[in-house]
Amino acid sequence: MYKEKKSKVIVIFGPTASGKTSLSLRIAKELGGEIISADSMQIYKKLDIGTAKATKEEQAEITHHLIDICDINESFNVYDYKKLCYEKIEEILSRGKVPIIVGGTGLYLNAVINNMKFDEENVIKKDSKKEEQIKNEIEGLLETKGKEYVYSLLAKEDKEAAKKIHVNNVKRVVRALIIARSGNKKSETDRINDLWDRQKSPYEFIKIYIDVPREILYDRINQRVDEMIKSGIIEEARYVKNLNLNIENTALQAIGYKEFFKYIDSEETLEEAVLKLKQATRNYAKRQITWFKKLGNDYTVDINNLNDCIFGNIRRDTHGEK
Repeated sequence: MYKEKKSKVIVIFGPTASGKTSLSLRIAKELGGEIISADSMQIYKKLDIGTAKATKEEQAEITHHLIDICDINESFNVYDYKKLCYEKIEEILSRGKVPIIVGGTGLYLNAVINNMKFDEENVIKKDSKKEEQIKNEIEGLLETKGKEYVYSLLAKEDKEAAKKIHVNNVKRVVRALIIARSGNKKSETDRINDLWDRQKSPYEFIKIYIDVPREILYDRINQRVDEMIKSGIIEEARYVKNLNLNIENTALQAIGYKEFFKYIDSEETLEEAVLKLKQATRNYAKRQITWFKKLGNDYTVDINNLNDCIFGNIRRDTHGEK
């Protein structure tokens, strides 16, 4: 039986501070690849240190895509990401290069790898004016009564959605409550666009997962945060805070910035802020690992124990070479 031949796309993923950048650069050099970022924060301009972007020198050495494509106040979602990522894959393939998707945002990776379907015919129709009114009301409650109260409202109005969203994920809580109060339910929207409904993909993805023992990973996270402090992350946090963004804005919710706001306002010491960031980053890494178990992988690698055999196998899978 004829088997459709699909273009090969490498995907490198792992928790924060696991060594994705260094591994992707090495594989890109070995195979003649270009890198596509799969990080929901690296799309934003001027957020360099807190999002751990590849350096300007690294980006000059290997072509990178989907970095610095949005201003901080611009709206961007997983649908936008999947569309742009597929476009970049085609561009890279047309140049005879190997597309290498690299990142830690599980939702973005899932959308691309499993060809997540956004059925526009089933998307709930929006009433922008009504949504804006509801949004303003909820944001007022958020300011006066706090995130726990707003979360309790979601739990009453869309129990299934509330079960899947953590109380601290303010952006998603607010969005789900807006949908519920617009006459729909986010849980129903998620059913229509099932996050794990695998569609036929036009590509063959070679998935490489970076596995780091928990203690080593936490040490790497601590070191990264310390390096970020030296590199000037506090000034980036001050820049984000001074923009006076809407409380739902992605940058305000991102780990790496909001943890310094109380320090900037002289309400906490730097040591307290740093400890808070390290803990938040460790918690985030745990959530990432849960996502990645669902994605599955073709290779599991230890960044501290790489060998030529691994690169030979990856070359064989992408180029058909022995």
